[in-house]
Amino acid sequence: MPLLSAYLPRMSARLRSWWECRFAGEGSGCVSAQDAAPQAAVPASGAAPRDEVSPDVLWDLDAQGHLVLGAERLAAWLGLPVQRLQQAAWLDVLETVQLEADPVAPGVRAMRAAMERGKPFRDLLLQLRGADGARWWLVSAKPLQGVAGEWLGWRGMVSDVTQDRQQRPALGYLAHVDSLTGLGNRVLLHERLSQVLAHRGDPPRRSGLIVLDLDNFKSINDALGHSVGDAALRLVAKRLQSVLRKADLVARLGGDEFAVLLDDVRSDEEVYQLTRRLMQVVNAPGEVQGRLVHPSASMGVALIPDHGDTVDEVLGHADLALSAAKERGRGRCEYFAPWMGERSRRQVLLERELRQALARGELSLAWQPWVAIEAWEVVSAEALVRWQHPTLGWVPPSEFIPVAEKCGLIGDIGAWVLQRACQEAQTVLGDLRISVNVSPVQMMHAGLVDDVRRALAQSGLVPERLEVEITEGVMLDATPTAMSNLHQIKALGVQIALDDFGTGYSSLAYLRRFPFDTLKIDRAFVRELLGYPDARAIVRTIVELARLLGMQTVAEGVEEAAQLDVLQEAGCTAVQGNLLAEPVSSEALRRMIDGWDVGTRPMPVDAMAARGSASAQMPLGWPSAR
Repeated sequence: MPLLSAYLPRMSARLRSWWECRFAGEGSGCVSAQDAAPQAAVPASGAAPRDEVSPDVLWDLDAQGHLVLGAERLAAWLGLPVQRLQQAAWLDVLETVQLEADPVAPGVRAMRAAMERGKPFRDLLLQLRGADGARWWLVSAKPLQGVAGEWLGWRGMVSDVTQDRQQRPALGYLAHVDSLTGLGNRVLLHERLSQVLAHRGDPPRRSGLIVLDLDNFKSINDALGHSVGDAALRLVAKRLQSVLRKADLVARLGGDEFAVLLDDVRSDEEVYQLTRRLMQVVNAPGEVQGRLVHPSASMGVALIPDHGDTVDEVLGHADLALSAAKERGRGRCEYFAPWMGERSRRQVLLERELRQALARGELSLAWQPWVAIEAWEVVSAEALVRWQHPTLGWVPPSEFIPVAEKCGLIGDIGAWVLQRACQEAQTVLGDLRISVNVSPVQMMHAGLVDDVRRALAQSGLVPERLEVEITEGVMLDATPTAMSNLHQIKALGVQIALDDFGTGYSSLAYLRRFPFDTLKIDRAFVRELLGYPDARAIVRTIVELARLLGMQTVAEGVEEAAQLDVLQEAGCTAVQGNLLAEPVSSEALRRMIDGWDVGTRPMPVDAMAARGSASAQMPLGWPSAR
């Protein structure tokens, strides 16, 4: 801001002077001898007071090329006698004081060429030896002719831009450096990457671009404060610089995102070793402001020239590799591969088609029942959204839900699922209780509670029949909006289930912060029940914890009858999975419930064998999920 405030008055003075003179081709350039002569007679010292401090000087040359206006101020700037400027040709004087090694500097040469042709010119840059050191001038002029066409000379303006040129290195530094860490910024990265791509040589030299961000920076900021977060960023910046060579560039792109440009590496193996070393130093614990922090970074790498010929291609491919690293578990490094680009194109296609899916009626619901183990009856059903595209075919939720979250469609889709689920439950499913998944992104929306109210009101479903399922991701972020939504939904009489329990972090803390009605045991534990004693111990612990807190438990992903027996022994409340029924339409679920036989249940193979071959069949009356 100080630089700007100093520059604005000077810029204003230049514009004012330019408007008064209308240089460089503005107007005809013709004046009468009577008009020109008085101007030539006015000494520079007779200028208005503002000209004494203005960075601009108005000058006139006579027909012989000698200064007749402005000589005094220009002589003072150059540290020369006024008589020399008045007696010698103006162009000859400029050539003797120029600082360029060329005896006829490009600016002076261009100025002489224009004047010899009688052509106006504007803003030719001259670097000259002045009274106080080097000076930079911008020179503009136009020819003067009398009414009869006789040659009168030139009228021009010199703008002294010395201060601007001296400040330019400082301004350039500020424009290329991140103020927090002292690293280069995104602008500098783009420039250096452009240089690397433009001067690769033949054969092309190998380089690499690494983009990385911190996986847990938000938790550091939230738990320890922004000052500690800033210090952690500076720590990471210092660690990155400690590993790399002087020729390499480390830049902070913003937030917790960094980039490393490895210039002129001997082989891909060298890039691999450098990324390993970077991962080691960044992920090591460190102390900042007396606090112990544990940074964790994910990295994506694009190799040059293999992975792009332009700045946008290389950056885009490195970002795709970074996304793959995050999706595969974070705290790891991935190299760009063509399949990542194909997946990105697929996501773009899905986003475009998903925007029309609701309007075209391509979304539908499938229902998977919960069965109470002891009573062996259907007590609830989970609504699962499905997308059948006319040309892409069936698109799994695991693929299109993340796309909907990223592109901002999850709110509309989530509202539709709530509305449709409540409607089908009310019109088709009798008095069955239902559950609906709400994504972490959806939970952050302030309008979620209104969506729930609207779905209940329009369908006529009583709140006690609806249960909303959330994942631990909601509790991990725990924004004020998300917590407010949870409490308001609970106040409506709607029940809340914590899905995938046991797979996140600090699960016990979540249970203390919010009174859930149901814990859903993740299928990862259920899958390992029969082979791993520790999985059985974890499930028993979850069930006992839920019982003590007054919550029911539902085990997901039950595929085998033996798993069902282990869950029953552990005291689990209900089960859900393909052993019982695959997801079906609401009408099929209604038929299943109507034909349900509470006296039958699947039996483990060994139990059925013990009962004899006649009994080693699915019990009669077991309903089909088809």
